[in-house]
Amino acid sequence: MAWLAIARICAAGQALPEVGAAGETQETTVLRSAAEIRALPLAEAERNGRVELEGVVIWRSARRNHAIIVHDGRMAIWVSLLGMGARWEKGLAPEPPVFEPGTVVLVKGRTGPGGYAPVVVAEDVVREGTAPLPEPLRPPIEDLLSGSMDAQPVEVEGVVQEVTEVNDVGVASVMMMVDGHVCRVDAERGRELQREELIDARVRVRGALTPLFNLRSQLTGLKLSSMGRDDFHIVTPAPADPFQSARVELGNLRKFSPASKPYHRVVTDGVVTFSMPKRFFFLQNGKTGVRVSSTEAVVAVGDTVTVAAFVDTTRTLAALNGAVVRKTGRAEVPAAEMMGATAILRPQFRDSSKRVALADYDGRLVSLVSHIQRVERLDEHGGLGVVAESDGQLFAAALPSGGAAVPAELLGKLVPGAEVRFTGLCDLTFAEETPKLDLIDITGFRLWLRSPGDMEVLRSPPWWTPARLRAVLVTVGLVLALVAASNIALRRLLRRRTRRLEEVMRSHRDSELEFHAAKEERQRLASDMHDGLQQLLVSAAYRMEAAAAHMGEGPVAAREQLTAALRALSRAQAGLRECLWGLKEVDDAGEDDFAALLRHASTTVEHWPKGLVTVEVSGEPFGLSRQVMGSLLLLMQEAVENSCKHGKSTAVRVTLHYFPDRLEMAIRDNGRGFDSDRVPGTREGHLGLESMRLRMKWLGGHLKLTSSPGNGTLIVGHVGRAAAEALLPVTRKNGSRSATQAGI
Repeated sequence: MAWLAIARICAAGQALPEVGAAGETQETTVLRSAAEIRALPLAEAERNGRVELEGVVIWRSARRNHAIIVHDGRMAIWVSLLGMGARWEKGLAPEPPVFEPGTVVLVKGRTGPGGYAPVVVAEDVVREGTAPLPEPLRPPIEDLLSGSMDAQPVEVEGVVQEVTEVNDVGVASVMMMVDGHVCRVDAERGRELQREELIDARVRVRGALTPLFNLRSQLTGLKLSSMGRDDFHIVTPAPADPFQSARVELGNLRKFSPASKPYHRVVTDGVVTFSMPKRFFFLQNGKTGVRVSSTEAVVAVGDTVTVAAFVDTTRTLAALNGAVVRKTGRAEVPAAEMMGATAILRPQFRDSSKRVALADYDGRLVSLVSHIQRVERLDEHGGLGVVAESDGQLFAAALPSGGAAVPAELLGKLVPGAEVRFTGLCDLTFAEETPKLDLIDITGFRLWLRSPGDMEVLRSPPWWTPARLRAVLVTVGLVLALVAASNIALRRLLRRRTRRLEEVMRSHRDSELEFHAAKEERQRLASDMHDGLQQLLVSAAYRMEAAAAHMGEGPVAAREQLTAALRALSRAQAGLRECLWGLKEVDDAGEDDFAALLRHASTTVEHWPKGLVTVEVSGEPFGLSRQVMGSLLLLMQEAVENSCKHGKSTAVRVTLHYFPDRLEMAIRDNGRGFDSDRVPGTREGHLGLESMRLRMKWLGGHLKLTSSPGNGTLIVGHVGRAAAEALLPVTRKNGSRSATQAGI
């Protein structure tokens, strides 16, 4: 009656969706059945639609505030409680109660995409009472594997092969074989299970189907979620003694037998050839080797044992799982067989049409001579992994940690290129889709090494290893690249230097032409002025003298005027002579000695008092171009003339300071000086100072004047060495030219 009431509630909920004014369903439609939610596409489930679901809890997680599964009378669905638990942890809501199976609840929340199928994300869960659990479904295996029955209550039957220890929240996992497929059953109250009565028993289990899925939400295996011992019903008990199970020779595992019971334990025996305690070991009997997994067995190489275990039907070659081991003695380990990788990967076949091998080497001791490609540590406890090559086939050799440490001497020899004989247990690998293939394809293998003694170095690698050869080739390539780059850079630099040299030579040629043109023009002007204006001035002076002589004792005033005119003509004649000397003196100076040129010039001006000018030199003199010497000579003459005329000087000292990067000419007099801030300019007809500044500007230098009343005057001119040397070429006595002054 209770299930009928729940069904009526759900039917009523489905019949009353919220509608708008126009009769259309609004976004606020409340989903009230598990079937509606399960039918949502992923994109719709992600929209967090409103849910109000009433039903009975059929399973709860052992993790507090994790999840429950609710059945609404027709179908069940996963309900997440994580949101409610998070609000409780933040102090925003009371702690959710524990909902045991059989509790009727009203769940209010939102839809969510879930990990595999749509789920309900609960915002509030209200307890409404209790009700019986629904009857489980008994679908065929194909329906279980389809994944369409996610969260539904089901019942399966199979053979239990393993029961794990409980985890931190008390959940134990039971591994069963159901119709040839592995099915995991998680019991939330795992401590209730009795491992001894379940393992190897045929049982019927009830639980909610919660399939295993991968990172793409694809189903990968069967899993049921149950509560505890009450969900397990033993159909056929397990044997009281595991070693009373059917005995099978190691070489006959999974072979044809009319009375075969493939999912129950079998008993076999052999000698241990490799062991990793409480994980797995290899057992060999005759020409057959098998891997045996056991979480309890502690055996050593050479032990003879009897094993009761389940045959692993999921591997291409049979192995044994969940083994119970009984030691029976000691025996000599079979000798390793010498071979190459080709023999392992391509065994001889008994029947070429069926590809049945006469013998294979899986689980057997083999010995291979190979060359190391790479060596690496497997863990911090001494585990060693080696990638080697034999017959062109790469394989991995692993020495697990926990045994004897690898000696440092041996480890130093295990380098790429070394020739080593490996002896170990062969573990074959096969194509991933072997069940689809008629012919079994061995794709590779690995070797499990028992101790460092299983690695024997036969030959050290030659110095020319592939790594060193690659390093040399890379180095040579880099050197060649650098040489090529340097060659390209030098070519570019040569082109730039060539263009610069061409420009310098062109500039030099132009300067030479300008110099000769200026020289010829100056000589022409000097000749014209000497032959013309100079002669006229001389003639006028003679006539003035003659006129004065004929006047005898004439009027004194006339004689004074004539005498004044004569003095003026004399001064004009002297100035003209100085100008002519300035135009020609630089060309006639001969020696490239600027100080001597200045001394000579100071003695040739007739109206300057004898000894007026002294010339001094400091520093290491360097050659000057004609243009610089001529310009500085005229500047000196102008400065001395002004000193005598305006400053009434009796001594002028000219000092040439030769610095490594510049020439400095200082002219200091002992005249009366003047206020340098109130010097008459060109508007008042005074051109001397402005002329000197312009002359220094033309030379690429600058002029500084310092003077004050009663303290004389100091004029300092600066010219950079490059400008002083490179403006025009200087011709030596032997006709050669300075390369520095030519700008090269």
